[in-house]
Amino acid sequence: MDNIPFPPSEFSIRHASWKDLQSIVDFLNETDAYDFGKRNFSADGLAMDWKQAGFLENSTRLVFNEAEEIVGYGEAFHQGNPPLKTIVFGRTHPGYRGQGIGTYFLVWGERFALTGIEKCPDSARIFLSALTVESIEPARKLFEGFGMQPVRMYFRMRMDLRHWDQAPAFPAQITIHPYRHDEDLIPLHHAYEDAFENNWGHPPQSVQQGTKNIRGWVENNPGFDESLFLVAWDGDEIAGFVLALDGQGDPDHAEIWELGVRPRWQKRGLGKALVKQCFQVLKDRGNQSVILDADADPQEGPVAFYEKTGMHVETQRLQYEKTLREAPEDVNP
Repeated sequence: MDNIPFPPSEFSIRHASWKDLQSIVDFLNETDAYDFGKRNFSADGLAMDWKQAGFLENSTRLVFNEAEEIVGYGEAFHQGNPPLKTIVFGRTHPGYRGQGIGTYFLVWGERFALTGIEKCPDSARIFLSALTVESIEPARKLFEGFGMQPVRMYFRMRMDLRHWDQAPAFPAQITIHPYRHDEDLIPLHHAYEDAFENNWGHPPQSVQQGTKNIRGWVENNPGFDESLFLVAWDGDEIAGFVLALDGQGDPDHAEIWELGVRPRWQKRGLGKALVKQCFQVLKDRGNQSVILDADADPQEGPVAFYEKTGMHVETQRLQYEKTLREAPEDVNP
């Protein structure tokens, strides 16, 4: 359907539809159980992305065998505005690997990435990004054969909440409130930009784009609950925040999405206190464990930080990138 050569001929391809939701979740969980020994997907989590306008038609692809069984599922979507970065994600049934399905997802993802090129400044680098677990060598070979290079490592970390019992110790004058959508939206945007200004891979966001992203977390996420979005205030200023998502009935699937502390309040124990408060809220709700992805940058030290809260490393993940257009200053003369 994308005019991309894709042998062999017995495969058929189309975009996903809502009637496919549970079948795709089952397929993704089967492939992850095979690769990682864990089932990581839920219908609610997948539906969060699908609710975006045009996502199903433009950003999903399903591959079927002759028996009309799902043997591949892929997504490609822009991250940020302007769309300098495009993320491609794919899973292939273990029995159908090595037959071109993964390569198809990458070629399709690259073509999708270039659809946003007219919206990008001429001075900006445009690139394709994909993530895999370090131990899955076939995926690494697939990416590297497509011209992608590893650029960053992340650690998937986990905390068992069943026996956790540590009271948070907040700095003086800090008060904690659940996020209030109307009142906190714009102040939270400014706090977010301040907290992540120097983080690797964080493009500055305008108020319009930043508040749109926050609205997406709040309004389009079935796992959102205001009690899991904790905002730390120092007087009338936001000092930090933590956002977790519930597993929607799965006690082993809570996830911390964002943790940010503004520079003025860093190195005062606020981040650790926010994480511990979040752990307590999740435990009180009946969640048995919580996961997050931590950057492996030793200078920033997030892995050591989370280990001090009681979390442990579960898997190592590699982020791969392929430059589709260099920024002019990066081009060698």
